[in-house]
Amino acid sequence: MREDLLKFLGIDEAVYFKVGSHSIHARFEDRRSKEDKISAVQYVKFPFPEPALQAFVVGERAELVIDHPNYEASAPIEPGTRRSLMEDLTT
Repeated sequence: MREDLLKFLGIDEAVYFKVGSHSIHARFEDRRSKEDKISAVQYVKFPFPEPALQAFVVGERAELVIDHPNYEASAPIEPGTRRSLMEDLTT
């Protein structure tokens, strides 16, 4: 498992939330990764600046993106998830 995890070093620079033309890069919890080690569990926050928050609230396209050399993926934010996130982001 350790060898598989090492493939994801640098993932903390590769995850972001895209809302319209805004990219909100993830902030990973400190001390979960080092130059030669990465934790299997990661805690992530997305600090939405006001313009990105407004774009999200008015319904601009939103997706979660991972753009890492060893893993690339994106997933659209579906309406139910958007509603739940809006509750968190606007309180």
